[in-house]
Amino acid sequence: MNSLRALTSDLVDGRITIEEACRQAQEVVIGSPARTYGFRTRVLPSTSAMQQNIAEMAKFTSALTQEDPREWAGALLMIHVLLASQSVDGAMNLVRKIVRASGGICPRAAAPRAYPPA
Repeated sequence: MNSLRALTSDLVDGRITIEEACRQAQEVVIGSPARTYGFRTRVLPSTSAMQQNIAEMAKFTSALTQEDPREWAGALLMIHVLLASQSVDGAMNLVRKIVRASGGICPRAAAPRAYPPA
């Protein structure tokens, strides 16, 4: 399981696509795919590992400014984590917080991540 903090940096630095980063962020909750005796299964992370990963991400992004693209990439990944854990209310609260903080306008530095090329 990749750390959310590392995924955020990889996404901002262009080492990983937004689709792959979001998929890996969801694996923090739903586990990673594996094959056992020829059958597809998921290897679930422990609750403490998942909580530690999320806490590390929260600590990392709390120190960033609004114009830092890592703040926005981190928020996007956290929304995917919350949705994967079926916390729609948590995801919506985070989206509301982002909209309030940005005034509903995507910062210039985050635009390439918010509006990926088609």
